[in-house]
Amino acid sequence: EHNVARWMQADDAASHALTHAEAALELAEEHHNRVILPYAHEIRGACLVDLGRYDEAEVHFVKGLDMAIEDDDTRAQCQIVSWRALLEEKRGDLPKARDFYRFGSEIAKKMQYALWEKRFSRGLADVYEALGDYKNAVAAHKLAWRLEDEKRQ
Repeated sequence: EHNVARWMQADDAASHALTHAEAALELAEEHHNRVILPYAHEIRGACLVDLGRYDEAEVHFVKGLDMAIEDDDTRAQCQIVSWRALLEEKRGDLPKARDFYRFGSEIAKKMQYALWEKRFSRGLADVYEALGDYKNAVAAHKLAWRLEDEKRQ
């Protein structure tokens, strides 16, 4: 159910994906599956963001992130924080989005996860630019491009 939800959400079928995300969440809770539970909250929240239901999405991101932090699941933390940053951008709270992108960057850097560090840098660059902080926007873009170049080598 979790994978089906993720695939459907990626294919812009959020309302159909939400049905599968809800089933994934119910099954993970029923079976006390702490491995999948943060990801089930993440994908349900992602579907809700796509549907413009931001307050409901936030609830799932908070629950999922709390579990991921408690279980030291840094991959889940990156995924949830990325969606939370996007949620705050959609709400128009750019300082909060910036803080989530920074938080995600710190997590990715600690675990040496260049793919996520690059994603967070790109998001951070966009938010800095929207805030008029061009110096930090350029620095974030440079980091993203450096990480991209390192990947190619």
